[in-house]
Amino acid sequence: MTWIVVTPEIFQSKFLEVCEGLQEHYDVYTDGSRMNSLVGAAAVGRDVSKILQITDKASIFTAVLVTLNLALDIIWRSTRKKSIIFSDSLSSLLACRGRSGHRRQLKKVETTRF
Repeated sequence: MTWIVVTPEIFQSKFLEVCEGLQEHYDVYTDGSRMNSLVGAAAVGRDVSKILQITDKASIFTAVLVTLNLALDIIWRSTRKKSIIFSDSLSSLLACRGRSGHRRQLKKVETTRF
């Protein structure tokens, strides 16, 4: 098996290349994480951020779904016509598109407003 090493500079370059075509969009960045017994979710836009500590029984996947909910709330409250959410969780994005087996978790997060 051959491994290809991709440096952080290459990732940064590709990210900036993508962002060039999205300058009129409102950017929202998300992250969900667990540290010891704490689980948190955050969404950050240009002029607002939402940070939430959630139950310690939540999985990282649930935390990331909560971040998407927070990001959508930021977007709904903004006056921008075009928005983009940056997430590092392909599984949560696929769950939102209905392509995963996480429907129960997704439905629970969808019904929660922050």
